[in-house]
Amino acid sequence: MPMRELFPAMFPLVALTLLSPAVAYKRIAAAVDGTIVSQSDFAGGRIAGYQAVQEVVNPLFEELQLTMACCKDATPMADEIAAKINLNEIQGDEEAMEKEVESRYKDKCSKVDLRDSMEKGSKECRYAFIFSNAKFADLRYQATCVPAQMCAANVAGMTEGKIALYGVVLRIIMKTYGKLAYIGQGYQGACTAGMNEVNKGNLDYFYKSRPIMWGSSELGKLPASIDVPGMGKVGVFDAFEPCPPDPYKGYLYIFDNRAWDKNASVTNATQLAKEVERLRKEKDAKEKAKKELEALQRTLLGEGAGEGAVLRKLQADIVL
Repeated sequence: MPMRELFPAMFPLVALTLLSPAVAYKRIAAAVDGTIVSQSDFAGGRIAGYQAVQEVVNPLFEELQLTMACCKDATPMADEIAAKINLNEIQGDEEAMEKEVESRYKDKCSKVDLRDSMEKGSKECRYAFIFSNAKFADLRYQATCVPAQMCAANVAGMTEGKIALYGVVLRIIMKTYGKLAYIGQGYQGACTAGMNEVNKGNLDYFYKSRPIMWGSSELGKLPASIDVPGMGKVGVFDAFEPCPPDPYKGYLYIFDNRAWDKNASVTNATQLAKEVERLRKEKDAKEKAKKELEALQRTLLGEGAGEGAVLRKLQADIVL
């Protein structure tokens, strides 16, 4: 049977998440002359006001993460900062990005903090505004929704109709599927919607941090975890149960994306190759260790001795 018929749910969005780069980088930046900032009527000439104006004018500018002021002879540095952000040459999470920018340009530019942003733009300065990118797709996960009736079949003679084993087959077929992160069960509509949102990189839809409540008071938040609307998480023990052949239900499998570069926040073939090479080396190291143990076994006790016998022999030698 053709693979498309065995695994129909994975094909609509597979091209989106295999090795193609993300639609946009994680951040976007603009360098603006201080004269323009100071003369902006909408912004009242203030830096903070101009930040807000940019968010309205440019729909790609989502949330301000950092503003740097480069003044006098250092004004060209603002353009350099913006260019490096837009080319994704400065990476990492928000804290890491801010530290790197400040470190690289500490003698030339300075961070505009909240208090400074209330001041009017200086004609002697040029400002680099760094925002999160509204078009950024976080493709750290990949997903497939499998109809329960299909999960219930013994696919390729390997799954025995069990929930978890179907996930194993998916990993064999889809080379970018890494560690299984989540299995969910629910109605087909919620399952398909969850798959689509995961494969579009809409992290806010399914990756959430729940509040820790004491009565009506919120004490804090639990670490973020996968929680797909309309889907119930399948537990470890339940995952080895047979899939009930319910025509209205589906199983959502979410995997780590092996092609996802965590630092650069993009998908690329190079990252996938690195991951495959890492796994190969781990496998080779395990096989080498096994062969060395077998060689030691033959040397000490001859053919046919087990690992337990080897250990007893070593213990006896230590005692002697």
